[in-house]
Amino acid sequence: MRFPLLFSQVQNCSICGENTRLFVSRVPLCVTCYEAGPEKRIARSLIMASTLAEPVKWPAPTASDGAAALNSLIPQAQKALVAFLEVDLDLSSTLLETAELSISRRHVETALERVRRALQLIRRLGARINDPVAQADIHSRVDGLELRLETFPI
Repeated sequence: MRFPLLFSQVQNCSICGENTRLFVSRVPLCVTCYEAGPEKRIARSLIMASTLAEPVKWPAPTASDGAAALNSLIPQAQKALVAFLEVDLDLSSTLLETAELSISRRHVETALERVRRALQLIRRLGARINDPVAQADIHSRVDGLELRLETFPI
């Protein structure tokens, strides 16, 4: 079913630039561009854009622009790292407490292995913390959990 063509007042076609009555759609089109089909409309619009548009001259990025942007993200990344490691330490502590309450030897061994792997990861990532106070806090918590892990009754 074809809808009747609705025309607006005289304007410039957005594709060919012809000053004529336009077909009413999302973009103002003349009848010729509308009937050409989408592929030809795209091709015509690209050709017209290349002939009408001035090339955009952007300032060339400098190395200091990228470095400044990267340096502004470092404090956020450090905060996120410390928060992640604290949550991982809390989870490891919870796993260790769960292992203490478990009856099944298999569950205990699985929980203890997961705590060991988590503590290795926390130690490795904790070395990347720039703040010495936060780094010392993380390492002391890891040391406490490792001591609880070593003295765990199996």
